[in-house]
Amino acid sequence: HYTTSSEKCELDLHECSKDDKYSREARIYFTKDTYELPTQCIGMVDLYPEQFTGLDEEHLQKKVSTKHNASWYERKYSGYMNDTKYEIAFTLRYKNLEDARNGDVKPTSGEWSIRLFTVGDGYSDTWNTSISDDILDLYKTLKQTFGK
Repeated sequence: HYTTSSEKCELDLHECSKDDKYSREARIYFTKDTYELPTQCIGMVDLYPEQFTGLDEEHLQKKVSTKHNASWYERKYSGYMNDTKYEIAFTLRYKNLEDARNGDVKPTSGEWSIRLFTVGDGYSDTWNTSISDDILDLYKTLKQTFGK
């Protein structure tokens, strides 16, 4: 699934600094109606084989449950500042797809984010610290100006 997947590691900075955290997320994108959700953990092994090494048969047969069932709307802008790729996104959560498509239903939650990549579109360990420092200063200013 390498050609239809993405993975990211990030530091999430939030208005309330006790909520700041590092996170890792992996996503696999499927064309509509081409994939059926697994009903047992063993069905996830094909998708994320490295995550299930050493898991015994009893746990592989456990049922998979959905923690959250929601629809998301994301509007993303991306570009480059010198050698650094960035993404600015507005992400809104809705109870269901109909509410998200409706346009006049208030979202249940949302966030605004800035994502910076390391030099080389995120495929290196090198940061342009001049740009990342500027963005952190911008974030702090926005937080002080518009935060609660």
